[in-house]
Amino acid sequence: MKTLYIITRSNWGGAQRYVYDLATSIQTRGHSVSVALGGEGGENAPIGTLGAKLAEANISYYHLRSFSRAVSFTRDIRVAIELYRTIRDYKPDVVHLNSSKAAGVGAVAARLCGVKTIVFTVHGFPYTDTRPWYERALITFATWLTLLLVTDIIIICTPDRIRAETYRGVRHKIRVIANGIKETDERSPLPKTRARARFIKAHPALADLPAETQWIATGTELTERKGIHAFINALAQLSKDAPPYHLLIIGTGDAEDELRAQVRREKLEERVTFLGFVPQLEEVLSAFDLFVMASRKEGLPYILLEVARAGVPIIASNIDGIPDIITDQSEGLLIDPLSSESIADALEETLKDPEVARTRADALARTIATRFSLTRMTESTLAVYRRDTT
Repeated sequence: MKTLYIITRSNWGGAQRYVYDLATSIQTRGHSVSVALGGEGGENAPIGTLGAKLAEANISYYHLRSFSRAVSFTRDIRVAIELYRTIRDYKPDVVHLNSSKAAGVGAVAARLCGVKTIVFTVHGFPYTDTRPWYERALITFATWLTLLLVTDIIIICTPDRIRAETYRGVRHKIRVIANGIKETDERSPLPKTRARARFIKAHPALADLPAETQWIATGTELTERKGIHAFINALAQLSKDAPPYHLLIIGTGDAEDELRAQVRREKLEERVTFLGFVPQLEEVLSAFDLFVMASRKEGLPYILLEVARAGVPIIASNIDGIPDIITDQSEGLLIDPLSSESIADALEETLKDPEVARTRADALARTIATRFSLTRMTESTLAVYRRDTT
């Protein structure tokens, strides 16, 4: 079987990891795979992290220089021509589309090339973003046309399944396949002491924290929608008798300067460290006593699967696909990301009773091992490729 994956951008995010994990996993099963991708930004942007990782895994890729998330009629025509030529040259049995732009243009090109199996994985519907009503209407209509053109639709979380089922004529195409992670690999979490030693080496001031201090982590991408502003507000609301903690903010992004200023305004400088980009993050997640995700929009986030596998307690937003991962109270705590009071209450409860938090984390780790494995995701996706609906 020959499969061509198509994705708009080659920066490293959830959709890119999905493509990489599927491509490498399916290649190890003896199938031929290739990836058509754009750069890490706009038109003519250089190849991003996904391209480098594909090269390391000996997976070929096509750099489509016209690919960009921004809508442009003339540029999108060029993208369609590039994709048509790529599909015609590669002659895949399956075209697997990822991201809305790739799906819309790629579905047309694949149809023109006569590809019989055209799969679209929905990594979130774009019309759910805050936009003017006329943009939402146009995007909704374009999404419907895309869903009609593809032969199969993979949905990764329950809310998107419900949204997809509202479109006429596509219900029979929908398959729900959750994201999965490797059961064991070379990136399995290090022991806690070794994981903390790595952070201390990069940030020596962490060595001075009292032994009883609980390490709280958040982040991976510092943008407005990740809700870190509300999380910092929640920290400022904790009672004076809350157990000692230190917040470690992972990643970089457009909101970093604002977050640093907010930390100064709240006089939390001694309780917060900005870690920046953390290489091989999966290895060192075990360093944390608690992970908090206060995002306002997510799909089925890989980082929560990795944190859960590391056995770290989680507080996360009660939105989108997160309740598909975490059962509130028994496997973690779900909060209202728009309410700093909700976040503060969950923080205080978790910090004051770490034993209960660890019990929840153990239960969630068992769930991840059984329901969110890469093996299960790969085999279910191959069944879609084979048009096996039994």
